[in-house]
Amino acid sequence: MFGILLALEVDNWKENRKSLSIERMALKGIYDDLHQNRNKIQYIIKNDSMRIIGNQKLIALLKDPLSDYHQDYDTLLGKILQYDAFFCQRTSYESLDNSSTVIKNNPLRTQITHLFDYILKELEQQGNRSKELLIILSEPVITRHLETGQNLSSRFPNDFQALKKDQEFLNHLTAATAQQRLFVEYFKMSLKEIDWVIAAIEKELSFEKM
Repeated sequence: MFGILLALEVDNWKENRKSLSIERMALKGIYDDLHQNRNKIQYIIKNDSMRIIGNQKLIALLKDPLSDYHQDYDTLLGKILQYDAFFCQRTSYESLDNSSTVIKNNPLRTQITHLFDYILKELEQQGNRSKELLIILSEPVITRHLETGQNLSSRFPNDFQALKKDQEFLNHLTAATAQQRLFVEYFKMSLKEIDWVIAAIEKELSFEKM
């Protein structure tokens, strides 16, 4: 009788060890996915912030009645219609079944699900669509006074004085810049959510660094 109980105890111990190993692998995979997403978002924030600064310089140039155009502005004009799309890294998360109980910590599992299925999904789908729509609406107005420069990432005005008088151009540029600020703020809020989940995973696995 004692031998049977001991054998059952050993089997349970092995099963628990196996379950714990699977859970750790899943959490480490999600941890790596989140760090990749974090790097992508930081890259987008950096580029969008630089575009905002460039647009602000262009807006000041257009509003200054005494301003003259310089070739240095070609790059800034070329970046008006550029944007970076976000594509979420979710390989490890998608490898888990929706009804899976691999991650035993229920609050942590809920946090991870909310992050991937709502916040990052919204950032990827709605965020990319909003950026694309902004470009589509702005392009006819933005490009009518501009010519493509020596490379596709630069543009220059075919008539700078006419460009300065075009209030619709200025309005679109101002609105696009304001929208870019909103994108940056939303991306920054998403970073905070990612950091919270990363910290929770680190705590669950009882390590400070992987």
